[in-house]
Amino acid sequence: MQAVVIHVPALALALGVSTAAAMETTSRTLPLAFDKCLGIIRYMGVQTGVAPVNIVKTQSMRMARFDTESGSVLITCSRPDQKMVITRIIFD
Repeated sequence: MQAVVIHVPALALALGVSTAAAMETTSRTLPLAFDKCLGIIRYMGVQTGVAPVNIVKTQSMRMARFDTESGSVLITCSRPDQKMVITRIIFD
């Protein structure tokens, strides 16, 4: 099993912000079946009315970003690990 690791400087670069602007990052990993994790992404999009931005979308992994007024929420689903990682980034 390989864990999904998110590095804040690389993530900030991918999101187009400086690392100084990324003030607070929280992350939580939960065991969850891949298909259920994909359902969480769909559900969040419907509930918030915000379309997810796909960062990675393969047969074994999906990383989707939801932009909010104060930052972003990333949801990563991993089929091999059967895990979901939710990362919240609050910008300046």
